[in-house]
Amino acid sequence: MKKEKLLLFFITAFCFNMAASFVHPVTPTLIVERQLDSSMFGVALAAMMTMNFLFSPFWGRLCAYVPTKLIMPVCSIGYAVGQLLFGSMAGAIVQLCVVASLTTFFHSYQDKQSMGWIFYTFLFIGLASTVFVQILYYVPFVWLMMQIQLASLDWRTFWASLIGLLTPYWFILPVAIYQEEFGSFVTHFEQLAVFQLPDYSLLTVNQVVIFAFVVTLALTGSIHYWRNSLSDKFRIRQLYGCFTVLTVVTIVFIVAQPQHFQALMHILIIATSPLIGHFLALTYTRITNYAFYVICAAALLITLLNLWMPSLSF
Repeated sequence: MKKEKLLLFFITAFCFNMAASFVHPVTPTLIVERQLDSSMFGVALAAMMTMNFLFSPFWGRLCAYVPTKLIMPVCSIGYAVGQLLFGSMAGAIVQLCVVASLTTFFHSYQDKQSMGWIFYTFLFIGLASTVFVQILYYVPFVWLMMQIQLASLDWRTFWASLIGLLTPYWFILPVAIYQEEFGSFVTHFEQLAVFQLPDYSLLTVNQVVIFAFVVTLALTGSIHYWRNSLSDKFRIRQLYGCFTVLTVVTIVFIVAQPQHFQALMHILIIATSPLIGHFLALTYTRITNYAFYVICAAALLITLLNLWMPSLSF
């Protein structure tokens, strides 16, 4: 019986990977539009396979806590929605830096001696700011979470955060001076003072639909979590509090300055994923089961919408 289930699993994984390869619309388009060498097709495939290999132990360990029947459809949905993130190279860089920053950030939980982790947290924020300087507006909120949620803020971690934030520019500034582009360096930070009245006409139909979908997921996950948070450990509550703060701040930022939608949407998806993941993985009522199927169907429809109307995708 176990061999039959294992065979069925490998057949399912094979069919999924074949289908994903057939319908993957993003990577070839990016390579052609940016006039990259044809060898990049092979490099991109090799990078994808390498990451699949490296993350295999993680998914194997996760199966000990979450049923595989739930992991497969959730990953399929994540893969589908993830294709929407590659429309902006700057957004993809911001997304990777935010994920890396959160990973190191949570290592500082209740540890005021964690100057190294805080340095790396703000180093990644600094790297993200080189392509999206407005991410620096998140820095006060990160300090606030260090003080309230993680209890890791003192004068040493504060200075470590500043050093990490400035490190990328210690390398960029000499290059800018050498190439006589110091004006461009200053202009980069002048964007922090640029505010516009919200102009929602800048958003396409696809972007509005995606934003509404992700905000709905965020509200669903947040309400469920705070109603049931007492059943989790204190540390888990504090970490999920960080995701909630990040979600709320990003939603407000998008509403106030929609011209930054592309980069901010990457951050919003990262912050929302753990919240809705908690809801999907730890609820077993009939209503929540129906909600799971509705979420799957909505994600599929949004994916089809972006494939059908590619000119409106971001």
